[in-house]
Amino acid sequence: MKSIFRLFVLILLVVGWGLAGLSLHVIRTPDEVPITLVPKDHFGVKDTYVDTRNWTLDDAAQHPELVGKLIESGKASVLKHVVTDPKAGDVSAQLNEALQRGGAGGSTTSPANTHKDAHARATQPAASAEQTAARTLLDFFH
Repeated sequence: MKSIFRLFVLILLVVGWGLAGLSLHVIRTPDEVPITLVPKDHFGVKDTYVDTRNWTLDDAAQHPELVGKLIESGKASVLKHVVTDPKAGDVSAQLNEALQRGGAGGSTTSPANTHKDAHARATQPAASAEQTAARTLLDFFH
């Protein structure tokens, strides 16, 4: 009975830490405080741990969700090492500009595109249970 209780507690701890990990961006920087935690908008594996020590503005543009969340939460200064010219203006302004430049060719998903994808799936022939489950699982990690 004691071992079952210990197993149950272990499972609860692992699941809890897993959910906590899926709900945070862990950002590594070259600053004095090298780790910054920012909550995500939704659960997912994408950009859970990001090492920004060697980033350029182009790299920042390839992670629009992360950079947008940093700007939104007022923590854009975490990426001050990424901006090329500190005299050119505010860090968040430069990051916004990089997102707009990179957003044209990037693969960001807007709510309108999500709606179109859902409509396309609804009009396709019925998928098997395995395909539906795989698609749902992939959507969770995207």
